[in-house]
Amino acid sequence: MSDSNSNARRRAAELHVEMQDRLEDSRQRPLPSWLRKPIARIALTFSPAITFSLGIAAAFSAQNSLGLVLLSLALVTGATGTIFLRLAINRLDNAPRKVLDERELAQRNRAFGRAFQLALAIVGMLWALAVIDQFAAGPIQLLGGNSWIFITLTAVVTMTMVPAAVILWSARLGSDHNE
Repeated sequence: MSDSNSNARRRAAELHVEMQDRLEDSRQRPLPSWLRKPIARIALTFSPAITFSLGIAAAFSAQNSLGLVLLSLALVTGATGTIFLRLAINRLDNAPRKVLDERELAQRNRAFGRAFQLALAIVGMLWALAVIDQFAAGPIQLLGGNSWIFITLTAVVTMTMVPAAVILWSARLGSDHNE
């Protein structure tokens, strides 16, 4: 029994070292040339807003097939945006602390603080929309059926994108100040 436990621990340690090596290798690779262009990086920082806007549009048209099309578009935009955002910031948003230097840790911590504030703003907008839908709209609700599912799903996807977008925006501002 102890032999299998020691083998499992050793294998887990080997896998952990391999994962850290792969992460470090991927962080050292240069960005693709199209991703180094300022316009591409600016467009990427707005991908969470685009995703959330598509989700809101999907919610307002949830009663017909256009709602599903817009929701699908929002989710595809969110998934590709997340991939490219994480690539653009060299996976700084979820790298282990051991891999990051002090500057990167500070940058990530600031970004998480700002991302939390933006996430609270998103939740606040959802709350305001719910209040308007329930009480201010009168007997006719603005959103019905699957609308709140659409909004909640795209809000969650958006909130997962926000830390990387904040890091990328902060890095862009820092490079603007350095020039």
